[in-house]
Amino acid sequence: AGKPMAIVGKRRYVDDITGREPMWQIEIAKRTGYAVSYMYANALLPRDNVFIYEPIISTGGTLCAVIKALEGRGIAIVDAMAVIEKVDYQGVERVKRETGHDVKTLLQVRLINVKETDGFGCPTGTEVVKTPYLRRAEEWAREARRQPIHAGTARFR
Repeated sequence: AGKPMAIVGKRRYVDDITGREPMWQIEIAKRTGYAVSYMYANALLPRDNVFIYEPIISTGGTLCAVIKALEGRGIAIVDAMAVIEKVDYQGVERVKRETGHDVKTLLQVRLINVKETDGFGCPTGTEVVKTPYLRRAEEWAREARRQPIHAGTARFR
């Protein structure tokens, strides 16, 4: 897409030569009921506009931590998206409640027929539902296949 990309990862960056951390490194603390883990974002500066992509959203804890940390540094969150939403964990709702941001998802996964065995819930199956965003993307792809392709041009809406 020709856009720069910054990855939020679990490893802190330290310069090999100087042994110093860059001043633009952002430490992000993710707190759960039993532990604190840290993530690090690099190459983001105040007034940057960021689109956040997450492969899977469950409880929303990671997205909430990232959004709050970046906005606290003056970085604007333009949009947030996850490919898979585990609906039963209500992460999309949590992100909206805690940050005010809507997370767009492509597939919603639900556990079905959960049966209690030895105090643990055991699903007997899952249900996967396409979201309106995925259905719209499928329509665009079908339309694009019908359009003649001209060298050096691309059509997007």
